[in-house]
Amino acid sequence: MSTPNNRLHGTIILIPILLSSLSSLWSQQPQPATQAPQQSAVPALPADIPSTAERYSFLMTGNPAGQQAVWIAADGTLHVFFQFNDRGRGPKTTSVLTLDANGLPISEVITGNDYLKSPVTEKYSLEAGTARWKNPRRASEWRKNERRQDRAASRRRGSRPAHDRA
Repeated sequence: MSTPNNRLHGTIILIPILLSSLSSLWSQQPQPATQAPQQSAVPALPADIPSTAERYSFLMTGNPAGQQAVWIAADGTLHVFFQFNDRGRGPKTTSVLTLDANGLPISEVITGNDYLKSPVTEKYSLEAGTARWKNPRRASEWRKNERRQDRAASRRRGSRPAHDRA
């Protein structure tokens, strides 16, 4: 049977053992890391991006994962390069835009690859009130004065305008 004196004696013996264990833990100095620093997941910018380009970082869950660079070329076109790395996946695109006097895009060409590394080629233009969009799967055209209801009705009847066929 345990008496208060026996329990007190057991506790007194355990306290110095615990204190000596804790003091040995506290006295240990942190060990220097032997691992090499981690490689950044951020892909390098292509060498043809000018040093004057505005550069932005892309974060995923608070960590750098990509970047964007924006610059105006000598011919006045606006260039936008964007890429990020998500465990080996992620887009890498370059957009070249021509802007009108009001700063609105009148043409854009996008090249590169999408998130799953499939090729991307998109083209947009606006000339004489007609907007055109083309990619490998589809081509489309819209005239400034064309009513959306007219287009929708012709599609319901099964006929697509010739300018909207890929």
